[in-house]
Amino acid sequence: MKASVDMSTALKKRDVNRASELAEEAQSHFQHVVERLDAIPVPEDEDLQTFLRQTIQGYKLIANAHEDFARGTHALDLASVKTGDAEFRRGFRIVNEAARDLATRAQERSE
Repeated sequence: MKASVDMSTALKKRDVNRASELAEEAQSHFQHVVERLDAIPVPEDEDLQTFLRQTIQGYKLIANAHEDFARGTHALDLASVKTGDAEFRRGFRIVNEAARDLATRAQERSE
């Protein structure tokens, strides 16, 4: 996550080369997260299955977003950066909604 934040800072400073490097670093980090999540055995509980599936989907989008950021900043391609931004926002929203929905379902079960 630090690479993502530092990437934004580099962009604000108009250091596109550093921003591109940091985007690649962040993409690698999030890709490793996806690989670790993919290695988790499928839970028997349907709620946990849904949570895991949605979390993986969200992190894949975030990893793809950083790939777009790296390509866009390196080539000064605003369309790629915008695509990355949209993917990042969507992925982040999916991950957060998955966590919220799991917590809601767990609370409903306990009542």
